[in-house]
Amino acid sequence: MKAVEDENIFKELCESNGINYDAFQRNHGGVDTNIEVLEIFFSGLPRLISLKAFPNLLKLIIVNQTIERIEGLDACTNLQELWITECKLQRIEGLSGCTQLQRLYLYANAIKVIENLNGLKRLEHLWLNENMINKIEGLSGAKRLKELNLASNQIRFIGTSLAENTELEVLNLADNKISSFQDITILTMLPKLRNIAFSDPVYGGKNPVASMANYHVHILYHLPQLEYIDGLHITTRQVAEQAEATVTKKKMWYHMKSKTLEREYDEFQVRLRQLRKKNEHVPEEHIRLLNKCLQRLKQELNLPERNFHTRSAASDYNERERFEKQIEILRQRLIVWQNILNNLAAQYEAAHSSLLQQKAQLASRIQLELISGGNIRFEEGNVNDVWFNAAKDLLLSRFCSSIYSRYHITGIKIHRITRLFNRPKKLQFDHSLDCILDEDDDPIKTKSIQSKLEYLFYCIPPIRRNQNDHMYQFTTIESISEHGFPNVEIYKHLGQEEAIPFSNSLAVSDYLRIEQAGFQHRDKYRFGKLTWFFIELFVFTSSILFTGSVLMAKIYIGSSTTTPVKELPFPEYTPDPSITSKNFSTHASVSRHVIFPERAISKTGHCDCGAQQQQWFLFDPLHAYAEYIIEYEYLFSVSHNTLSDQLSRIKVEKVDESIVTTYQKEI
Repeated sequence: MKAVEDENIFKELCESNGINYDAFQRNHGGVDTNIEVLEIFFSGLPRLISLKAFPNLLKLIIVNQTIERIEGLDACTNLQELWITECKLQRIEGLSGCTQLQRLYLYANAIKVIENLNGLKRLEHLWLNENMINKIEGLSGAKRLKELNLASNQIRFIGTSLAENTELEVLNLADNKISSFQDITILTMLPKLRNIAFSDPVYGGKNPVASMANYHVHILYHLPQLEYIDGLHITTRQVAEQAEATVTKKKMWYHMKSKTLEREYDEFQVRLRQLRKKNEHVPEEHIRLLNKCLQRLKQELNLPERNFHTRSAASDYNERERFEKQIEILRQRLIVWQNILNNLAAQYEAAHSSLLQQKAQLASRIQLELISGGNIRFEEGNVNDVWFNAAKDLLLSRFCSSIYSRYHITGIKIHRITRLFNRPKKLQFDHSLDCILDEDDDPIKTKSIQSKLEYLFYCIPPIRRNQNDHMYQFTTIESISEHGFPNVEIYKHLGQEEAIPFSNSLAVSDYLRIEQAGFQHRDKYRFGKLTWFFIELFVFTSSILFTGSVLMAKIYIGSSTTTPVKELPFPEYTPDPSITSKNFSTHASVSRHVIFPERAISKTGHCDCGAQQQQWFLFDPLHAYAEYIIEYEYLFSVSHNTLSDQLSRIKVEKVDESIVTTYQKEI
């Protein structure tokens, strides 16, 4: 049966190319060494068959067939050009025997992965546009590659995937999802690149990066050798020189900004050292006086008796016992003050470390603004900004002290609110809303789209114990600020629901992190009164004073559905495996009410905000746009026996003309 089908396919191939099948079989014995080109168009060819009958075939063109696999080309060792386009190919395969292949055109298929090309050492032209490829890979063996067309795919990053293709001259990446200037900058590793396209009207779409400000300036500055950008010819050198001058000015401005940041934080460190010296003066002075008194008592104890004959044995024993008791008391007090000094030193080191961490964070943001060409910006707000007060009021209105009573948290203090401008992600978010409007023909529903937009909170999911996964980095605030929210598969890999978690409550968003931090041991993290100057002077994230950061994002919740109420368990959070996009294919998000266990809620007073605690699980990351980064600090209730309490119960007095430290109350 297969032999008969193969014969019919072969007859059709001969007929399409003007070859008489009967004469071919009769005169050439089934092999023709003179045929170099074969073509077949629009005939419904079901599959490829062996072409060993044409051993000298140089060019094969197959267009608009129902072919799903590349096969039967093992005997075509001289093939130099292959076209299999507008078919149904799903893989790149069956080309291992085509070692002379120079041109390969596989566009308009259903290929998902670039693979099996390392054996094509002579390949110079490769067209894989209009497929389903989401990653550039598998091209390291094609070192002679001069032209690469990957337009109309799903590619998000370039990275170092083209590092081995240094002969590349033409690169078309139009109509993909590349959104970072860093992917343009990295193309400087291609010295012979002359033609590049991130936007091409032929393919009807462009990358988000092509809509960013200073797009052409950035390309011309980093790739001055280009002759064509997005199909436009660069005619004069003056254009490239103007681009270079523009970028140089921007670099100088950001360099000045970095130097200002460096100078300010150097001044902070100087003041921090001064505060440390000032705060440590009291315990150091007490330690000095105690050591002096202790040494004096030891000398007194070891002095020879001057009136030996007039003293009784009982009085001598009582005198020694009194000295030994005083020495023991002084030693205990010395230990107390030394512990206080050690705590102050530890607090200073933590403050210094946090200061350096914040400095590095702000420096990285400046660097990100530079490499993005100003398309990603961070604006720090103040009380004079309307948006600052609106974001602050929203967060404070979503804070309920009764829920935090288990951790002895009584309030929240906002240190900094930063507004995030990410032009490519904002364009993607707006485009996704436009697509929803285009799909919805109902004018009433179209007008109500604003009612489906919510400002919700997002906190970084804490990394679990013994978990060291590189995927965790994509869920951090810094990564989301640059690349947007990651795909839902990453959250599933990290042991959460297969969706992006948001909430209208800070307590729900920050629940896992607080539980993992173990707030029941909060007292050991407390600053004393002497070191509260650190908090007023510096805004930083510290593990000593429990601080955190939360993203406030604009979310399109769309046609959301609800799931049963969830009670947050202690101490582990168990994800709901039913929350997946497959189970809710007709909904943009899933919401559920969240309640806290009774032991987590204050028994004093009445609070009805428990009914308002809600989570949303978003399936499409393009339906979320991060707008604000809020850095805050939890405030604690005053507990007894803290460092400040100990300091307040110690005084310096004179005893027997010697300076010693005494207690008002035993510690």
